[in-house]
Amino acid sequence: MIVSSPFQALCAIEAINLFKIKRPVFYVQGSGIGNDMTRDFLKEQGYKIVIIEETYKAINVILKYGHHKKYQYIFVGDYFSAGDFLLSTLWTKFAADIIYLDDGNSTLSILPPVCRKRLNNGSIIKRLYYRVFLLYKDIKHVHRTFFSFYDLENEAFPYPVINNSFLELRHGFQCVEPSDIYIIGTNTSSIGWSSDAYEEYLKIIKLYAAKKYPNSIIYYCPHRRDQNAYDIECAHQGIEIYRTKISVEVDFVSSGIYPKVIFGFGSTAMLTIKKIFPNTIVVDFIFHCSNPDLVAEYRPIEKVYHENGIKVMEIDKLNKQECLD
Repeated sequence: MIVSSPFQALCAIEAINLFKIKRPVFYVQGSGIGNDMTRDFLKEQGYKIVIIEETYKAINVILKYGHHKKYQYIFVGDYFSAGDFLLSTLWTKFAADIIYLDDGNSTLSILPPVCRKRLNNGSIIKRLYYRVFLLYKDIKHVHRTFFSFYDLENEAFPYPVINNSFLELRHGFQCVEPSDIYIIGTNTSSIGWSSDAYEEYLKIIKLYAAKKYPNSIIYYCPHRRDQNAYDIECAHQGIEIYRTKISVEVDFVSSGIYPKVIFGFGSTAMLTIKKIFPNTIVVDFIFHCSNPDLVAEYRPIEKVYHENGIKVMEIDKLNKQECLD
């Protein structure tokens, strides 16, 4: 299992339970908050972990890990990671299986109209280098599959898909009564949203939720990589802060939380929460920013959300909605 985020680890654990894997070994690479949370989460679950030094040069990966133990089955957390690509190529036995895991909404960017190509970035030499290893993978007759919670069977997806139903996470929540409201924070610092505009969004959501669900507590879940803090504004609005230890999905399940309503801006967690907690009302606000490429990536995501029972709408229309359910 090659993972670098809590969500990738979560999908890997679902795969372990579905495929009845007896001796999984997790390789966690990289550094940062997300990587630390991933390691802590896996250690709490009792899994064996091997720390991998993150390197950005292919030749360093080959020299350092080229003679590593080979595996019949390798689960890859980030399909678009060049490092994961090289490691999975080097570590596979002949006729091995590589199973890609969802890394959030990036799975959908493999589909039209976005169609991000994994190996189309970088210099000509770099792209050629990776294509040689892709050929090497084909020569070894490596079979590739996606383990995904998205419904991709009727789409132009390039790989066979095994459904991830999050059965392990959903277990035990059938009889829990939904309660309270949660706003899933987005990384405003990375997409260029102004704090003033975002604070106005929080105010709109708070006013609607307080009117519609007067007996519910409203929580804001900050994005772990957002460099902008909204604690003061949330306190001013009467919104509680809910800081996740691992991820909203894992934290909700481990704490016995069944949210009544989820509000957010295209977060991956919104779809996974809807699948884990089908009675939760999930509202996704249509994404806007100054980056047209980023906006283009969100449009098919919003389409998938709508197809899976998530309400997709402009945020300025929220208080004009008489009822979301």
